[in-house]
Amino acid sequence: IASSMDMSCHYSTSCSGSDTCIASISGSTNAHAGGCGEYSTKICCSGNTYTYPVGITYTHAISMNGTAGEWVWSNFTWSNSSVDQGTTVGWRIHYNDSAGNENVTNIQAFTVKDTTSPSIDYVSPTEENNTYPNRNWIFANTTASDLIAMSNVTFRLYNSTGLINATANTSLVYQLNWTDLADGVYWFNATAYDLTSNSNTTETRWVTVDTTYPTIDFSSGTESSGVHRARDWVYVNVSVTETNPANITFYLYNSTQDLVNSTYFNNANWTTYFNFTDLADADEIYYYNATIYDNSSWSNSTSTRTITLDATQPTIDYVSPTEANMTHFNRTWIAVNVSATETNPANITFRLYNSTWSLVNSTFYDSANITYFVNFTAITDYDENYYYNVTIYDNVSYTNTTGLRKITLDATTPTIDYASPTEESGTHRNRDWVYVNVSVTEVNPANITFRLYNSTQDLVNSTYFNSANLSYSLNFTDISDTNELYYYNVSIYDNSSWSNSTSTRNITLDSTTPAIDFASPTEESGVFRNRTWVYVNISVVDTNF
Repeated sequence: IASSMDMSCHYSTSCSGSDTCIASISGSTNAHAGGCGEYSTKICCSGNTYTYPVGITYTHAISMNGTAGEWVWSNFTWSNSSVDQGTTVGWRIHYNDSAGNENVTNIQAFTVKDTTSPSIDYVSPTEENNTYPNRNWIFANTTASDLIAMSNVTFRLYNSTGLINATANTSLVYQLNWTDLADGVYWFNATAYDLTSNSNTTETRWVTVDTTYPTIDFSSGTESSGVHRARDWVYVNVSVTETNPANITFYLYNSTQDLVNSTYFNNANWTTYFNFTDLADADEIYYYNATIYDNSSWSNSTSTRTITLDATQPTIDYVSPTEANMTHFNRTWIAVNVSATETNPANITFRLYNSTWSLVNSTFYDSANITYFVNFTAITDYDENYYYNVTIYDNVSYTNTTGLRKITLDATTPTIDYASPTEESGTHRNRDWVYVNVSVTEVNPANITFRLYNSTQDLVNSTYFNSANLSYSLNFTDISDTNELYYYNVSIYDNSSWSNSTSTRNITLDSTTPAIDFASPTEESGVFRNRTWVYVNISVVDTNF
């Protein structure tokens, strides 16, 4: 069952509920009565549709119930969906009344027209819309069909100036490859035509042909590679040449090549600079670069640069064999050695001054040949006070300096001798003290020692004076043995360990009166003798008689 007939009729006056328009198909019970519907519009029967097989002639008997002469036909529609488009169809209407009168129309013939457009659509590997092929050709592939017959598929290619190519393809393979295209934006579509000029067109797609790598390089504001900076950020700026940028990524790595930060910008929030701020480790070597991709997946990268961030001042201090401060030595050189803690030293300077603060020597080492030891040799003035220090700079100009130390070079032995009122050697005195005074010639005296010995060379007293309370005279007082022979001398040391001593003198202390008495044969007192002489013999007792 494929064909159908649709009849509509209406009553000339207002319809009543009993007014009907009935159509029946002869030889069939498939009869339908149209009910009265929209009375206000006088439409009594509408949409009476009958279906029947194709290829058979049917008579449709129509009876109308109602007042004669009031029925009016409004339309009569026949359709057949199964007849091929392009087929010729004929029809006529027979009309008879109850009195046997009959009339018939002429046969009306018509050809079923092809009114359906062909179908067409893209299939793989056609470029998708809004793509960026990195080659110089665009391929379009379609599938197309028509109910009757296809004529051709016409492919059209446009650029910003208009249509640049239109190619009609009549083969069963509906595809086209546009080759040798210059870089730029292109639009394309395909239109399918059938033999009756019905047409259908695909969507218009646009693609950008891009066969050129982007260029990228560091730009103003970016530090040169290998610099050192005292801060916690790294600023990177690049210049880019690219018509169709897709994204750019800035990378930052630490000294062990671990990725610290990767910041990505697509073309929606595009930027060509970035500042890596608030870096946790501000004492580190960083590596950075930037990579750009365009929409055709071409990419390019900058070179990798390094920057050293340094937030810590260097430390420096003296180490062995540097002499302690305020020392004295009998030599012609001064050795200075330091220990420094600094990852990025720039230079170190050793300075030597004399007692008038004139610069005697300044020795500079840069980072290429840096050393932490220097020996100031061949000093011409061996009897002088010298001052020295050491200053270190790092590559971000942080600096630190050792303390100032003093060293005295002394090549001269001190001189010492007795001075008044020291007794001459070999004197005897009735007292319990020995006074010693000396004169000294020495710029840097360290200490002086007065020593007193008894007659058996036992040390009776040793009195020491250092440079803080130095004295060149001493009185050995309250000597317990005041009847004794004493020896004394004085020794001096300077700060360079030169020494000298006086000669050793002696003094005898004697506090005892000598004993004397008559001895035999001295006459007893009061005797009388007949002679001309008097003989006297005495005995004397005294240590120092």
